[in-house]
Amino acid sequence: EERARREAGAAPGGATGSRLLTGHSAYYAEVEAFVTRFYRGQSGLLFNSGFDLNLGLFACLAQGGDLVLFDELMHSSVREGLRLSRARSAAFRHNDAADLEAHLRGIEPGFAGCVIVAVESVYSMDGHCAPLREMSALCRRYGACLVVDEAHGVGVFGHGGRGLVEELGLCDEVFCRVNTFGKAVGAHGAVLLGPPVLREYMLNYCRPLIYSTAMPTHALAAIKAAHEFLDRHAEARQRRLRDLVAAFQAGLAAAPALAARALASPSAIQGVVVPGN
Repeated sequence: EERARREAGAAPGGATGSRLLTGHSAYYAEVEAFVTRFYRGQSGLLFNSGFDLNLGLFACLAQGGDLVLFDELMHSSVREGLRLSRARSAAFRHNDAADLEAHLRGIEPGFAGCVIVAVESVYSMDGHCAPLREMSALCRRYGACLVVDEAHGVGVFGHGGRGLVEELGLCDEVFCRVNTFGKAVGAHGAVLLGPPVLREYMLNYCRPLIYSTAMPTHALAAIKAAHEFLDRHAEARQRRLRDLVAAFQAGLAAAPALAARALASPSAIQGVVVPGN
């Protein structure tokens, strides 16, 4: 916070209100622009948390007459947003591109609404990575908008920790990304990355943003400092993480009873299913 005050004249303490009223500042705009450039987004909008972002995005983005298709293992924040939405929604089988295509093919003739496909790049409970190339191609073929939650991809994948979408070269192929700062980044908050029209729409219609007090200066400073650190050190940290994952998996392989219950995962999330409860 002291650095933010010194370099940008940022006010100390809390934001005092919503960004649409008293909570916005030049430093807020600076950090937002910095994070957007870091993730190579067209435009960006900061939120207090990933849950707030997903809740607001899925509550207000799709309209009556639209359809949202989501992976059956999507995070609760997306499901809660869809409960508030006027759009129809349906789940497809986890990481199953063929089932997603069956849903897209099954849309009734003459359907005039928008179709939104929601996936996570890395799933929080299983560590599975979404087949983003296949799903991106399907969305392009059927005219659907792909939304990717990168909560568990940020830091772990991509140059500088920019996420799996960036690593696969799909930044221009997805409609928007939800990148959060509470996992590998070690801060809190989130950014919505997408076209400028989406940013303007969310500023005017996203209730969790409109009616929440903006983040304080120290939170913004932590977000900026963490991303500066990522830019310098992410590759070394990723190599260390891959070594740890390999060591863990080798240890599991030496214990057949545990290995039989392990979930296959290339990510930092390594699950072993323990029966009971």
